Amino acid sequence: MATKTLLDIIQNVMIAMGDDPINSIEDSPESEDLAGMAKGVFEEIITWDEWPDTFKIASLESVSDYNCPVALRNNDNYRYIESVEYFIEDRNTFRTLDYYTPPRFLDATNWYFNDTHHIKVKGYGIDSSFVPVLNNKDPQYYTTFDDKHIITNSYDYERESNLQESNCRVWVCVVPDFKIEDNFILNYQQDLINLFISELKVAASYYMNQQDNPRDRKQTLRILNKLRRYKGKVINEQEESWPNGVYGRNGRSKNIRKMGRR
Repeated sequence: MATKTLLDIIQNVMIAMGDDPINSIEDSPESEDLAGMAKGVFEEIITWDEWPDTFKIASLESVSDYNCPVALRNNDNYRYIESVEYFIEDRNTFRTLDYYTPPRFLDATNWYFNDTHHIKVKGYGIDSSFVPVLNNKDPQYYTTFDDKHIITNSYDYERESNLQESNCRVWVCVVPDFKIEDNFILNYQQDLINLFISELKVAASYYMNQQDNPRDRKQTLRILNKLRRYKGKVINEQEESWPNGVYGRNGRSKNIRKMGRR
C-alpha cells in the first residue's frame, strides 16, 4: 500500500463523513479541527499497548553533578524505560542493571555507611536528606525518586568522575513524533496506520457529527486484535532466538521498572 501523508488521511476521513475534499489541512476550520483530533487519537492509540515500532535503543543524559555523580537524566521523549545497561570496562561488556524500588534501594545502600568508599549524594528527588553510594565499583542496580532521573548504587571514580551518557544504554518506548503538516508521514507499520485511520473515523463521527460509527468501530477492533497477535509473534520469536531471554545473560529481570510511563 502506498505511503499516505497526513493530508491524504484527513481527506479520506472528511470524504467518509460527507464533507468536500480539501487541498490543504489549513483549507477549512473543520479540516484543522480534524487534524488536531488526529494527533490526539494517534497519541491515545500508542498508549493502548507496547507496539514494536515504538521501541528503540537510546541513552540517558549525564547530569555532571558533583553532588550526585550517580545520576542520569531521563529524556522527555521516552514514554518509559524498559531496561538500563551500563558498560563495564573490565569485562568489556554491558551489564543490565536491576531496578530496585526506592525503599529497597535505601535499605540496600544503608550497608554502605560501613564501607570506607561510600559518599553521600543528594538531589534529584533526594532533597531533604542524602543517600550513601559507593565510588569504587561499577553500578549494579538503580532506582528513581522523581521519575525524571535514575540513581545508581555506585560508580568507579578512578574511571570516571560521574556516570557517562556514552556508557549507558537503555531500551525505551518513545513518544511518537506527530506534526500537523500536509506532507507529514507516520513511519509505522501499515496495520498500525490503518488502526489510526479507523479510530479517527470513529472519533470524528462521534465528536464532529454526533453519530455512532459501528462499521469503523468493528474495523478498529479487528485491526487491534491482528496487531496484538503480530506483537505476540514477534516477542515469541525473539525469545526463541535468545535461549537465556531477551535482556542480558540471565534473562529479562522480573523487577525491571517501567520508569516514566505515560
